[in-house]
Amino acid sequence: FIFRDMDKALDFIKEIIKKKKFGIVIDPDVDGLTSAATMVNFLKDNFNVEYIYFIPYGKSHELDEKKMEEIKNSECKYIIIPDAGSSDIKQCKELKELGKKILILDHHGYTDESIRKYATLINCTDGSYPNVNLSGATVVQKTIDAFVEKYSKEYNLNREQRDKYLDLVSLGTIADSIDLANPEARYYAVEGLKPKYENNECIKEICLQAEYEMKMGKTIKTIGFNIAPCMNAIVRYGKPADEKKGIQSEFEILFRALINEQETFVYQ
Repeated sequence: FIFRDMDKALDFIKEIIKKKKFGIVIDPDVDGLTSAATMVNFLKDNFNVEYIYFIPYGKSHELDEKKMEEIKNSECKYIIIPDAGSSDIKQCKELKELGKKILILDHHGYTDESIRKYATLINCTDGSYPNVNLSGATVVQKTIDAFVEKYSKEYNLNREQRDKYLDLVSLGTIADSIDLANPEARYYAVEGLKPKYENNECIKEICLQAEYEMKMGKTIKTIGFNIAPCMNAIVRYGKPADEKKGIQSEFEILFRALINEQETFVYQ
């Protein structure tokens, strides 16, 4: 595999399948949402793996104190951090000392390679992969691609299972304003818009509710101008949770919809 340490990442995923449980950290933007949802759906749908998700409590892209406390206190030994984490050296060191194992699937630039002492890192900007212009969701998809390529016979996996979540990857790529003049980035943006990849019920329903805005069909422009901003608004400015009333944040409700846990939610 071209990506540095991809074999380590695939071994990590095999361990998750064996242990049947993992935790995933959600980064606070649409690419973070779709990155996490892509990995959760792949492992849940194909291997019936249990999961715990850790939602953000602000706009920070790092592992903040509250999120760290939740991860430390969780029963999950295996933690995946998509679309973030490459610079969270101190936090990953703390988690490793507690016996946690970390897999980072990221596309953001970083400067300190010591992160690899404490986590397995897949990052398209580390010089191993010829294209730095990928979204976080695409790095997750590339990891899934590699897993299916290596273990298709062992786990009876096929191309359809590999590509089932390309609608999420497309949305994350478009929403993160990745340079679509890049052929590979454009491929993932366009491919996931094709009708054969309209698999995510949440995305389908959001597009349906925006029927007037989407009258030209699902295109890079209509998704980027109409759908992605609405979802980012929920992520950044949605109603917070009210623990006393047992009400989840709109961010959490949206994520649960993307992984088919939540059937209905009201977007205000």
